[in-house]
Amino acid sequence: MTWWHEIARQKRSNVAVLIGFLLLLFFLQSCGTQARVILPAKEAEVPELLPDGRHISHGKEGWAMILDVATGEDIPVPGVGGMTWIGDNLFYGETYHRETDTRTYYVINLQPLSVVELATLAEKNLSAAIQSADSIYDLGTEGGTHRLLLLNSDSSGQVVQGYQVTGVSDLDELLAGRTCKKKAAPIRCSKKEISPDGQYYYQYISAAKVEVYSQQGKLVNSFSAFQLQCYGWAWDSSGVYIQSRERDRRTNLLGPLLLLEVNR
Repeated sequence: MTWWHEIARQKRSNVAVLIGFLLLLFFLQSCGTQARVILPAKEAEVPELLPDGRHISHGKEGWAMILDVATGEDIPVPGVGGMTWIGDNLFYGETYHRETDTRTYYVINLQPLSVVELATLAEKNLSAAIQSADSIYDLGTEGGTHRLLLLNSDSSGQVVQGYQVTGVSDLDELLAGRTCKKKAAPIRCSKKEISPDGQYYYQYISAAKVEVYSQQGKLVNSFSAFQLQCYGWAWDSSGVYIQSRERDRRTNLLGPLLLLEVNR
């Protein structure tokens, strides 16, 4: 296939997906479902809702962003290609440099936003660094060994310095009694969850449907879609974050991130 045929095919596919999403929004309006677009599909490939229900990390044109849903401000994270929430106001991020085939790793403070590049550490200095670190995170195992973050903070609690250590095999012996935190697990949508204000609850049914009810059992909104993902309640109980895959045999693309609103 020539390159212009490939471009034409991609354009046809993109047009088909766009038409599909427009039809979806038309259907939502026609059936009374109230769902507001929070992130368009091209910016919603890897959304991560933070535990506060207000901030969402995502990618935009190859760079990491943090959306404050309350204000609508979409904040770029300088120089960071992608990141994941580890807890305690922190992200772990990385950037791939294609020209040198290398990666740079970071810790990102959420509030106030700041980016700290992680340094490497010589093995001979590892024990001393562990004992002097203000906090230690275990990011999980790779090939049976652990990846650790050793972080130091200022008086306000902001991380200002950090090291990444890979290939740690005997974790307990190395820590020598120091507390090691686990990376926060991704938020998993439960089958039923009450809203933060206690006025509503949703039911997540077989990855295909979300129904929102009042505490009196009245159905106030619902959404059905192919491979529907539910992310949980917004911080202000205004709705439930959801996302579906566009039913397209060739692309199977994620749709926009939506807020299934509570019809008050």
